[in-house]
Amino acid sequence: MTSDQLAVQIVVSDPWEFTTEAGDNVFTGSVRLASSDEGAPRFPLVLRLQESVRATSFRFEGTDVFVATSYESEGYSRLLEGGSVECSLTGISKDQAEGAEPFDISSLRGRFPAARATLRLA
Repeated sequence: MTSDQLAVQIVVSDPWEFTTEAGDNVFTGSVRLASSDEGAPRFPLVLRLQESVRATSFRFEGTDVFVATSYESEGYSRLLEGGSVECSLTGISKDQAEGAEPFDISSLRGRFPAARATLRLA
């Protein structure tokens, strides 16, 4: 695992009510942790948003730490080269982000917000 502090922009496409306090679906944040394969950073990533999620229909308002997963094999490399990457976001607790298994989202379904988004460098 690597702990980059790469600044990213997160554009949420679904659900539409997953917004900043200003009502925008574009968040800024940073990559706090990247998984690695033989030393090369890759997805999944732990992201920290600069602003917490606001959504009237969510009971999860205030979440600002997410695991980003992507099925694109070269997604992290493309992100570093300035490209965009489609991904899924799953909210996690700050304790999990700092724990031994930060990328394990298997037991979180329905407990934290989830979304589809596009990542790109900020």
